Amino acid sequence: MANVHCMKCGQDREGLANPPFGGDLARQVHEKICKPCWGEWIGRQTMIINEYRLNVVDPKAQEALLEEMKTFLGLSA
Repeated sequence: MANVHCMKCGQDREGLANPPFGGDLARQVHEKICKPCWGEWIGRQTMIINEYRLNVVDPKAQEALLEEMKTFLGLSA
């Protein structure tokens, strides 16, 4: 696994072994987010899903989670 300069924490740290899901956004996460910050997002995502009782099969819930992820990780434009 290569090091990345993380957009969230600003440090050069170990990156993810593979993109976490498919698509262009996953490629950005793989190239710009370190493994520890991705782990923080996974914890935050779980909290959001539970707190708002999101149905992760619902496309609207998926889109809301992706927007939250982009904001949390500093990937939003």
